[in-house]
Amino acid sequence: DVVVHQVHLHHRVIHGQRLDGQVRRAHLAIQSLSVDDAVMQMNLMNNDFYVFQNQQSQALSIVYRRKEGGFGLIEPHLPDAPVAATGT
Repeated sequence: DVVVHQVHLHHRVIHGQRLDGQVRRAHLAIQSLSVDDAVMQMNLMNNDFYVFQNQQSQALSIVYRRKEGGFGLIEPHLPDAPVAATGT
Protein backbone atom coordinates (compact mmCIF):
# COMPACT_ATOMS: atom_id res chain seq x y z
CA ASP A 1 0.00 0.00 0.00
CA VAL A 2 1.08 3.54 -0.73
CA VAL A 3 0.97 6.04 2.13
CA VAL A 4 -0.01 9.47 0.89
CA HIS A 5 -0.56 12.86 2.47
CA GLN A 6 -3.70 14.62 1.33
CA VAL A 7 -3.38 18.29 0.52
CA HIS A 8 -6.38 20.54 -0.06
CA LEU A 9 -5.42 23.55 -2.14
CA HIS A 10 -7.50 26.60 -2.95
CA HIS A 11 -6.83 27.92 -6.44
CA ARG A 12 -6.30 31.65 -6.54
CA VAL A 13 -6.06 33.73 -9.68
CA ILE A 14 -3.17 36.17 -9.76
CA HIS A 15 -4.18 39.16 -11.84
CA GLY A 16 -1.75 41.21 -13.89
CA GLN A 17 0.76 38.45 -14.64
CA ARG A 18 1.32 37.27 -18.17
CA LEU A 19 2.01 33.59 -18.44
CA ASP A 20 2.26 33.44 -22.25
CA GLY A 21 5.50 31.75 -23.26
CA GLN A 22 6.35 30.82 -19.68
CA VAL A 23 3.96 27.90 -19.25
CA ARG A 24 4.39 24.63 -21.12
CA ARG A 25 1.02 23.15 -21.95
CA ALA A 26 0.25 19.46 -22.29
CA HIS A 27 -2.93 17.59 -23.17
CA LEU A 28 -3.45 14.53 -21.01
CA ALA A 29 -5.61 11.47 -21.53
CA ILE A 30 -6.88 10.86 -18.00
CA GLN A 31 -7.12 7.24 -16.82
CA SER A 32 -9.38 5.96 -14.07
CA LEU A 33 -6.98 4.34 -11.56
CA SER A 34 -6.54 3.52 -7.90
CA VAL A 35 -4.02 5.67 -6.03
CA ASP A 36 -1.61 2.70 -5.88
CA ASP A 37 -1.84 2.21 -9.67
CA ALA A 38 -1.34 5.94 -10.29
CA VAL A 39 1.86 5.87 -8.21
CA MET A 40 3.00 2.82 -10.19
CA GLN A 41 2.33 4.65 -13.48
CA MET A 42 4.20 7.73 -12.24
CA ASN A 43 7.19 5.54 -11.36
CA LEU A 44 7.06 3.64 -14.67
CA MET A 45 7.05 6.95 -16.56
CA ASN A 46 9.84 8.29 -14.32
CA ASN A 47 7.80 11.43 -13.57
CA ASP A 48 7.49 13.48 -10.40
CA PHE A 49 3.68 13.66 -10.67
CA TYR A 50 0.77 11.88 -12.35
CA VAL A 51 -2.75 13.16 -13.07
CA PHE A 52 -5.58 10.61 -12.99
CA GLN A 53 -9.24 10.03 -12.15
CA ASN A 54 -9.40 8.47 -8.70
CA GLN A 55 -11.45 5.24 -8.92
CA GLN A 56 -12.53 5.55 -5.30
CA SER A 57 -13.76 9.17 -5.36
CA GLN A 58 -14.23 9.65 -9.15
CA ALA A 59 -12.41 12.98 -8.70
CA LEU A 60 -9.54 14.34 -10.75
CA SER A 61 -6.44 13.72 -8.62
CA ILE A 62 -2.67 14.18 -8.75
CA VAL A 63 -0.07 12.00 -7.05
CA TYR A 64 3.40 13.47 -6.65
CA ARG A 65 6.82 12.59 -5.28
CA ARG A 66 7.58 14.44 -2.02
CA LYS A 67 11.03 15.98 -1.48
CA GLU A 68 11.18 14.32 1.96
CA GLY A 69 10.44 10.94 0.40
CA GLY A 70 7.16 9.17 -0.11
CA PHE A 71 4.23 10.44 -2.14
CA GLY A 72 1.50 13.04 -1.87
CA LEU A 73 -2.05 13.11 -3.18
CA ILE A 74 -3.78 16.30 -4.33
CA GLU A 75 -7.54 16.14 -4.71
CA PRO A 76 -8.71 19.51 -6.08
CA HIS A 77 -12.25 20.66 -5.44
CA LEU A 78 -14.32 23.75 -5.95
CA PRO A 79 -14.71 25.96 -2.90
CA ASP A 80 -17.90 25.57 -0.93
CA ALA A 81 -20.75 27.68 -2.27
CA PRO A 82 -21.19 30.94 -0.35
CA VAL A 83 -24.19 30.97 1.94
CA ALA A 84 -26.55 33.86 1.37
CA ALA A 85 -27.12 35.98 4.44
CA THR A 86 -30.65 35.92 5.74
CA GLY A 87 -31.97 38.57 8.01
CA THR A 88 -34.88 40.77 8.76
